[in-house]
Amino acid sequence: MCSRRLEENSKNYTQLKSLLPKLQDVAARSDKLSSFRIPLNNALNELEEQYNLLQKRIHDNQVMASIRQHSLAKINTLHLCEEAISEIETKRLELNFSEDHATEVQGQIQALQDKANDYIQKIASLQEELSLVNESSQLTRLRDTYNKQHHIFSNSSQFAAYQQLESHINTLDEDIKNITQIQDLASADRAYNIATCDHAITQIDYVKTKLFETERFALSIQSLKDSLLQRKQSYLSKLIEFRDGLNNAATTKEVRQVRKQLNDSSSFYQGSTEEQDYNTVTTDADLLISLLQLFESQKVETSEDCALEIAKLNQWKQDNPEITPAVRSRFETKLEELTNKQQELQASQRKSAKSWFESTQQRRTKIEQIEDQSEKILESNKLLKRIKERFQYEQLLEPEQKQFLEETTNFCNEIKNLDREEKILDLFQELPKTKRESVLKRLAEFLEHSGEDS
Repeated sequence: MCSRRLEENSKNYTQLKSLLPKLQDVAARSDKLSSFRIPLNNALNELEEQYNLLQKRIHDNQVMASIRQHSLAKINTLHLCEEAISEIETKRLELNFSEDHATEVQGQIQALQDKANDYIQKIASLQEELSLVNESSQLTRLRDTYNKQHHIFSNSSQFAAYQQLESHINTLDEDIKNITQIQDLASADRAYNIATCDHAITQIDYVKTKLFETERFALSIQSLKDSLLQRKQSYLSKLIEFRDGLNNAATTKEVRQVRKQLNDSSSFYQGSTEEQDYNTVTTDADLLISLLQLFESQKVETSEDCALEIAKLNQWKQDNPEITPAVRSRFETKLEELTNKQQELQASQRKSAKSWFESTQQRRTKIEQIEDQSEKILESNKLLKRIKERFQYEQLLEPEQKQFLEETTNFCNEIKNLDREEKILDLFQELPKTKRESVLKRLAEFLEHSGEDS
């Protein structure tokens, strides 16, 4: 409406512009019209001034039309926003009556600036979102969003900041790949024994030096490392439990149970610095089984039994010269027990032997004092039976004691022989004379043959 009115005014000016000079010319040739000369000159000057104002407003309208062409709907990049703001600022300087359009122009600039700020905020939003990313899938989604916004910042004042964000995405991608790698190494499937745990821990320490953002993943890395150290410690604790189990095992059955647990856990120690310790414990278990089998088969009722078992233990030690202190302690303890048992049994046997011998001496003395022949013979027979028990103490008897027993045996036999002689004579006298002669004849033949045999 305003533009149409300006166009109409422009046409009116053209008409008046052509009419006024003609009227001035008429007034100049006629004295009667001289009074119109000055008003006509003033009218022409005023017309020129109005026309100049009209041209300025037409110009301003054209400038504003150019400014209005920067429609928000058509602007979809930061570069276009910045370019439009710059052009509007430039065009605003061309306005003749800028105050008449100040509100509209400033509103247009502000709208464009707000849209530019919205675009710039996208970078800040990406940066904030990036600061929270810890997984590859999250980073992939963020990278897609970032790539879709490339055209928004291209050729803009924020393009360097936008490109810097890409650099951050790439370094974070590298970090996440490294973290994923060590997470895989630290998994229970990969870190299943001491050696693999140690390898994973070494890799974690190495990867940590390669990370661009150490602080971001510090807790995650420490958690992985702690988990591996805890898993490794569980294997080391098992080894201590196995050793304690062997130290506390009292029977072959108990040691075999520990040995089975060792077999089931062998993979935990393969290839590690603790494998030698594991092998030592395993060897100890095998040695203890063979040693305890000796213990459990032992029969030590006499000192001779002890001597035999001591010999078996010494032979076992000779067959197994390389034993650990734990096994050696078991061996030496048992050997000491057997030695003490042997000494106790020997002392008891010596005491029994002494008591038995003294009792034998007393019985002989008693027999020597008996006057009744029948009783004497009876006690002699008892004493002979007792002397037959000497085999139990044979190794403990002194030479003079053995000699005394031989003499006592002869002493008792003589008493028995005297008894037999008396009985023979009594029976002989009871025989008829013819029988006695026959017996004498047979005795003579017996003696004769006995002499030849001798």
